[in-house]
Amino acid sequence: MKIIKLVAENIKKLKAIEISPEGNIIKISGQNEAGKSSVLDSIFYALNWKEASKEVSRPIRDGAKKAQVKLYLKKDENDNLVLDTLEKSKNSKVIIVTRKWTSNGHPPYLKIETEDGSKIENPQLLLDSLVNSLSFDPSKFMKLKPREQVDQMLELAGLSEEIYKLDTEREDLYSKRTFVNRDLKNAKGHLDSFNEEARDLDGEQKHVTSESIINKIKEAQGMIRENDIKRVELENLFTNFNVLKDEIKDSELEMIELRKKIDDKKVKFAEYAKQGKILSKDVKNIKDPDITKYQLQLEKVEVHNKDVDERLEYIKCKKLADGFEVESSKLTEKIKGIDSKKEKTITTAKFPIKGLNFDEFGITFNNIPLKQCAKTQQLKVAVAIGMSKRPMLRIIRILDAALFTKKNMDIIEKMANKRDFQVWMEIASDSKIGIHIVEGEIESIA
Repeated sequence: MKIIKLVAENIKKLKAIEISPEGNIIKISGQNEAGKSSVLDSIFYALNWKEASKEVSRPIRDGAKKAQVKLYLKKDENDNLVLDTLEKSKNSKVIIVTRKWTSNGHPPYLKIETEDGSKIENPQLLLDSLVNSLSFDPSKFMKLKPREQVDQMLELAGLSEEIYKLDTEREDLYSKRTFVNRDLKNAKGHLDSFNEEARDLDGEQKHVTSESIINKIKEAQGMIRENDIKRVELENLFTNFNVLKDEIKDSELEMIELRKKIDDKKVKFAEYAKQGKILSKDVKNIKDPDITKYQLQLEKVEVHNKDVDERLEYIKCKKLADGFEVESSKLTEKIKGIDSKKEKTITTAKFPIKGLNFDEFGITFNNIPLKQCAKTQQLKVAVAIGMSKRPMLRIIRILDAALFTKKNMDIIEKMANKRDFQVWMEIASDSKIGIHIVEGEIESIA
């Protein structure tokens, strides 16, 4: 669908114009402030006032009380627009869009009718189905940031939602991996602080209690006390033995009188001698336990347990670090999977021009960043995307077209003819190019 006639009155700098465009390229020329851009704006205002009102609140020419734009749009054979609401107008080839503004501040009036005068009941709904950001301008696209250009292209290819989901999922995984890697780094840093003994996983990993050693010391001390008693007994026996020996010598002088006593003492002496032999043998064979090693062990308990704590903490930290490393690897694999899926999605996507693609930095054309391509290539890409964005209403406008070289103009005209697009261009020039506007009116048509 394209414009076959434009009628505009009191739009910005315009007074009254009527244009019936011919061909795919419509050039509107004139000096600055002559009203040439108002011609392109009138098309924009009529079809997409909701978007246009963001840029201008009052389109009425200074001194005028009302303004109006009428667009006559003709369907082509390939247009699939069907006016279901109007049974008798299903086959109508022309629809007329009328938009009016008044200076009293009321909302603009919108009417859409067919060539036989039948009105469309919901005109805005029809426009919404026809217009997809009519304000698209190739030169503006070329000035967009790389990310914004990619968004435009993804929207065109119908991939915006899918890529957004993949990017969101990737961002979430990337964020999780960042935290895991931070924990992994901290855990590895902690591991590096352990000494070599703590890193010996074959070393002792059980605490030793001081109570067990103290019990061993008590047991040994009990044995020592028993042995000391035997030593004292032996020493006493030796003392008694010597005493009796001396008494025997003294008693020999009193042999007769003391025989009985001597015999008794000899009996006792024999008993002591017998006991002495037994105790001597026992004392000779007994051995005191060495409690020094236990005392040394007791002194080393704290050191030992500290080493064990260090080793156990190292093992715990190592398990934690190993877990973080495994988790990080899994997240990395998931991210790679998403990147692969995204790459496959992009590879199979149908973009409007051969060689068009994009990466994390922006759109690429023949594997070269679009911003680094020649202006003619950038223009070719921009126009291709712009034309592909509106299959129903094949109209595109280009402001400041005077800045384009002849080569750029040829590229646009070639693409417009190939895709049967109607391209409206504004050209600031004193020369009478195309439709020449002077003081808000058409002076000549070349």
